[in-house]
Amino acid sequence: MTRAGATRRAAVVASVVWLAASCGSAVEAPPFRLLFPDNRAGSIEALLARVPDPAAGAPMNAAGVPVLVVASHGQVSAHDVSRDRRLWQAEIEATSRPFVTEDAVIFLAGDDVVALALESGRFLWRFPREEQFLGAAATYELAFLVFGAAPGRRASALVAVDMETGAQRWRIEVEREIGAPAVAGDLVLVPWDHLYVSAFAAQSGVEVARMRSLDDRISFVTARREGIFYGGRTLYRLTSRSARGTKRGQTRFELPEPVALPGEPTMGPDAFLPMSPDAARHPAQIFWAPGVSDLADLPLSGELVYSLHRRIVFGIAHADGAVRWATELSEDAIAACATEGGLLLVDAAGALQFIDASDGLVRYRSTVAAPPILSASFDLGILRPHPNVRPESSSARARLVEIATGGDGGLVDVRAFATRLLGRLPGPQASADLVRIIAHAGLPQAIREAAAASLEGRSEGTEALIAALGTHRDWLARTEPGPVAALAAALASVREARAVPALLEHLDDPSTDPETLAAIARALGEIGDHAAQGPLFTFLERYHADDALGFRPPALAEAAQAILRLGGRDARPRLEAIAADPNGLAFVRDATREILAGPDPVPSAPLPAPPAPPPTPP
Repeated sequence: MTRAGATRRAAVVASVVWLAASCGSAVEAPPFRLLFPDNRAGSIEALLARVPDPAAGAPMNAAGVPVLVVASHGQVSAHDVSRDRRLWQAEIEATSRPFVTEDAVIFLAGDDVVALALESGRFLWRFPREEQFLGAAATYELAFLVFGAAPGRRASALVAVDMETGAQRWRIEVEREIGAPAVAGDLVLVPWDHLYVSAFAAQSGVEVARMRSLDDRISFVTARREGIFYGGRTLYRLTSRSARGTKRGQTRFELPEPVALPGEPTMGPDAFLPMSPDAARHPAQIFWAPGVSDLADLPLSGELVYSLHRRIVFGIAHADGAVRWATELSEDAIAACATEGGLLLVDAAGALQFIDASDGLVRYRSTVAAPPILSASFDLGILRPHPNVRPESSSARARLVEIATGGDGGLVDVRAFATRLLGRLPGPQASADLVRIIAHAGLPQAIREAAAASLEGRSEGTEALIAALGTHRDWLARTEPGPVAALAAALASVREARAVPALLEHLDDPSTDPETLAAIARALGEIGDHAAQGPLFTFLERYHADDALGFRPPALAEAAQAILRLGGRDARPRLEAIAADPNGLAFVRDATREILAGPDPVPSAPLPAPPAPPPTPP
């Protein structure tokens, strides 16, 4: 049957099914009713029989060309990525992300949804915008547009539009939250209410199958050559197992997370959010490339998936969730696509870049459009560009430091995450880097706190921490002490006895603030070096009747606790004298009495042996 004949036949079907809609009014349509049966194995198996068998990852468009469509100010252009050449350019302002379909590019332009021919950029049609435009998908005959509810309009709408004329063929309005659609074979798939995915016959709009999640949240659905996928933070493949409705037993992939990723990235774009061209609003997302298999499995191509946070990318092993590398781009990424051997993305400056999965370095770069790029979409399949850039070698440690200390104050949670990753690296250099991050007064507090927490328990590189304790306040030399409290806590966590002399110097320094004095006293007790007992008692005796540290100085209570921990029963008489001194501060007397009334602290285990000196060269 010709396209024209198919169009006429579908128009007749639509006029019968949605007669009231053709008169300009919505109908109480069967789709999206809660009484419709969901998770029916027979319906889902019938649905799978109507979609193409899984195939190798070719582009979804009819020409089979790996395409990138880019929207900049006043222009939309399409590019053949495999040949690094522009296919066409149209003078039109896109105000949403472009959606690449089988034969067209569909996007919002002002008050209309516009379709251009994918092959040539020729104008096809425009359709009046209805509130929030959430997305589009299409066969060669029909385009399917989703408009979200908005203030003053409770109903969302799924609209079928003739690809040749732009005329409405059928529509469904429903007072529910529906998301951007996908097309597979002769079916249109729509997520809704964050719980369901419904499949509709493309020609008639009749709902033919429905999946409902009983224990997870669904934020997207996508159709690829390899199969139909849906989910949120968990990725599901549509199989007969989908009828179970629960995570258990379904064909799914969930990224193991030994370190929780910032921003709770999802496995696909949120289909319920308007497709804003503002990259800063894009939620974090994990990009993945599916492998080809039967419907019993969900293989991923390669070893990595990629977590993108605007301009920062983490390469993550999907087998165990380990972060293999991190890379920061010079500009925000506007769109990305996982492909063979890495991640292909286009940034706000118009640069198309390929990040190699092996090490996270950029090995391909090409300029595709003049900046600024507002939005973009890929339809690649599996494509690996030929390298044209020789990257400068940069270690994973150095790149994590650049991410942690870079930026303009944005992406703080992502940079703090990179700092924690730095703390997981072995070696003294990483410890020295963390010390510098803590001491960097210009960094947000969350990043400095992440560095301090990462130092605790690190036995390698304590020399850098001890060295940092050597700086004191000196008005003539114009020096200030480093983050002594954080350094003291980290050194105490590994009982580094070599730090005791430096800590005692800060304890005796009149310029040390009360909060830091408390941290030092606590650390000296935890390290367990008995040589600190005498200086601690001198400190306690000096200030126990002096309000120089305030009327409720926690440093003195910490000092009393540390003295008892170090001296045990032998220290009790001297502490009892402090508690009984009528000239002492009431807080110090009460705190000391409370400490003495408690059980004796467990004596510290013997201090670990100091590291052996490096061998003397012959």
